[in-house]
Amino acid sequence: MDQTDKPLPRVSVTVKGTKKGTTTNTMGLFFLDADVEKDVLVFSYVGFEMREIKLTNAATELKVVLKNLNNTLSDVVVIGYGTATRRDITGSVASIGSKEIKSQPINSFNQALQGRVSGVQIIIRST
Repeated sequence: MDQTDKPLPRVSVTVKGTKKGTTTNTMGLFFLDADVEKDVLVFSYVGFEMREIKLTNAATELKVVLKNLNNTLSDVVVIGYGTATRRDITGSVASIGSKEIKSQPINSFNQALQGRVSGVQIIIRST
């Protein structure tokens, strides 16, 4: 679960040093056959710190809280046919906020973009 006690689905749970592993379900639960006297479980999830938990004989249930990593994800830019991180784009990137679009009296999305971003030409063709 995360720091607000919300379950994290699809957390990777592996036995350290082996290929044995599983993922958590939508409720954050998992089942894994492990040796409670010697195994260490490794919990990993994108955007969260990885945790290692040493199993003990007394543990039949584990409550594992993963801490959020604020600096691991870069800006993602949607580029029409896919996505890219902002640092990988070689051209210029511009954005228009929804407030700007809402404040203009327009009839179409094309009109909202026209004249807002340099280098973009809007051509409206009637068929």
